[in-house]
Amino acid sequence: MIDLFFIFMFCIRYSVLDRSRKKNIGESGKDDPKVFCERILKTLPNLGIEHYQIGKTKIFLREQVELTLEKQRFGLLNEFVKTIQKTARIYLARKKRRKILIGIINIQKSTLFFFFFFFFFF
Repeated sequence: MIDLFFIFMFCIRYSVLDRSRKKNIGESGKDDPKVFCERILKTLPNLGIEHYQIGKTKIFLREQVELTLEKQRFGLLNEFVKTIQKTARIYLARKKRRKILIGIINIQKSTLFFFFFFFFFF
């Protein structure tokens, strides 16, 4: 079975897999879409020219190639989501800890004031 993608849709969907992209967004947008597709497909192991074909506006992939790309894309997106979740959980834990420490400091201040007032004025 052969799957069909428009080149720009392929570029949008699998741009996550491009390891050689530049840090600047403007720089990565200057690539020719066909060159971009070639670069992504070259990263796959054991992939010959018979597994895909790039036309003027469309790219044709065998089903196994698409499954491999989807698997890699899903794994990478999963890593991104885990990183975001980890950062959010760390932030919330630090915020909760800070709130607890402020409460402890307030209790200590109140206790110190009470003992100071009680022992020196009575």
